[in-house]
Amino acid sequence: DAALFERTRIAARAGARLVVWTEAATMVRPDDEAAWIDRLGRLARAEQVAIVAGYVKPLTLDPLRYENAYALVDRDGRLQHRYLKHHPVPGEPAVPGEGPVPLWIDDSLGRVSGAICYDYDFPALAREHARADVDLVALPSSDWRGIDPIHTEMARLRAIEGGHSIVRSTRFGLAAGIDPAGRIRGRLSAFEGERRILLLSLPARGRWTLYGQCGEWFVGLCALVLGAAIAATLRGCRSSPSPAAR
Repeated sequence: DAALFERTRIAARAGARLVVWTEAATMVRPDDEAAWIDRLGRLARAEQVAIVAGYVKPLTLDPLRYENAYALVDRDGRLQHRYLKHHPVPGEPAVPGEGPVPLWIDDSLGRVSGAICYDYDFPALAREHARADVDLVALPSSDWRGIDPIHTEMARLRAIEGGHSIVRSTRFGLAAGIDPAGRIRGRLSAFEGERRILLLSLPARGRWTLYGQCGEWFVGLCALVLGAAIAATLRGCRSSPSPAAR
């Protein structure tokens, strides 16, 4: 916690308006959670920075169950929302979150929401963000060598689909800031030296996308048009006389 708080101070004093920790950046005991979020709020208020703090809260040990969560506190130190990972990785003993995507509206950051790592492998969640006109998605994440940097590259597609920026803060992988066009504006690998702070600038506003509003209907329509074009071409080939007949 001391290291996370110190890096948050460094980022804030370098000009950051929002600091996003990685998924499961620390562990918080259930009895300590309220006091810990209060400490987080005091830090945010002192440094005038919003914080998305990823953490794990253990619930039971036998069987192992926990909450894979983040807490978003604003610059005034107020808890805006607490989010639970909606799609735990198969085999991950986390309690899945439920309900619509959260939304926080800030004058300088726009409409801010979030998710956690594997959640963004599911296009429906990005479409929820698009339909809520979200400008920025905080995405605390955790990867491993075998999927790095592919998992971060996959998140770029969600940014393009939803028309919003993503801050993917990644433990054991590639952290990146991605704009609504899918361009990576800044990156930092956890395997490249001891640096633990990535500072980047992203557009303050997202953009409307057809896919974000229509979802898979647009893909289905494209498939139907392509199928009809292929069928028409094949029919034309069958009805054309052979060279011998000519």
